[in-house]
Amino acid sequence: MKQMLRISLFLMACLSVFVVQAQDKTVSGVVTSSEDGSTIPGVSVTIKGSSRGTTTNGEGKYQISAPASATLVFSFVGMTNKEVAVGNQSTINVTMSGDLRNLQEVVVTGYNNINKREFGGAAAIVKADRIANVPLASFDQILQGQAAGVSIIANSGQPGAAATVRIRGIGSINGSNTPLYIVDGVQISAANFATMNPGDFDNITVLKDADATAIYGSRGANGVIVVTTKRGKAGKLQINYDAQYGQSALPKSRLELMNTNEKIDFELYRVGIGSPGSALEGMSDAEINELRKVNTDWTKEIFRTGNTHQHQLSFSGGNDKVLYYASGAMLRQDGTVRSTGLERYTGRVNIDANHNGFRVMAGGQIGWS
Repeated sequence: MKQMLRISLFLMACLSVFVVQAQDKTVSGVVTSSEDGSTIPGVSVTIKGSSRGTTTNGEGKYQISAPASATLVFSFVGMTNKEVAVGNQSTINVTMSGDLRNLQEVVVTGYNNINKREFGGAAAIVKADRIANVPLASFDQILQGQAAGVSIIANSGQPGAAATVRIRGIGSINGSNTPLYIVDGVQISAANFATMNPGDFDNITVLKDADATAIYGSRGANGVIVVTTKRGKAGKLQINYDAQYGQSALPKSRLELMNTNEKIDFELYRVGIGSPGSALEGMSDAEINELRKVNTDWTKEIFRTGNTHQHQLSFSGGNDKVLYYASGAMLRQDGTVRSTGLERYTGRVNIDANHNGFRVMAGGQIGWS
């Protein structure tokens, strides 16, 4: 009886497989590009929700077995994924278009912009949205952890103080190891960032190897950090206001320190057992009692809770002839050590004009800190 039951189950399983296979049908077609109509080899064609799939051959053709209820997913690097329902179709030709999000990612090398997929050097791109919410006054400290191969070491806790930046380690024993800084095509020093607003930065490209930095000659031997600022976009006037507020404090000490009375009792105990060199040696009882009234917390006298707040107002807009961007920003950051801090006021204007085939780009920046 059990043997007959096993045979029945086996036959039912085989029958179900035959039924599933009978529902599948062969779907074929050609995948082409929307730009020039050329065929695209190597396109991945998969059945949505399963691991079954194939790829197009050298002529952009594919063939796959799929049920009528399935959805085919076409994917390729640099192209937007496309989904097509099979239905009653046996021939499905697909036209794929470029992914604008990938095509817009460019590497700024200094003289021109190169598509990242076409760039052969080593470079890291940091977009503005990755540093917009970082509450640090120093631009180089904002880069910390944003790009591989870039080491940022803070020299002090002073707000706005320049940090030590190393790209792919130390390249010289006696010479300088500081990278080259370029902002909108102009060379600056790291100290200049103290009077610049990071909120105006649109794209930051870190060039790391000899191929990427070749156009700068020996100046780029330690790497190059290229910064491009925000510019206007065609459309109606856009007004943006950003504000941030935060606090910083000294980490709580894990040491349990003595107060004045405990320190005096300890010194008296040392004198009582004959230990020389007591801090209370030679003092009278009246002087010791007067000393007990002094109980200064030097941590509170030196350190404090620092407040940080910054505000930025920007305007952008334009048309097909003139584009403009203007911003003003204020930052005040109190250091955790009393009498330290940073106060900064900045303004920037960028204008792009097109007239009869001529393009004029102008910009100005003012800063006080």
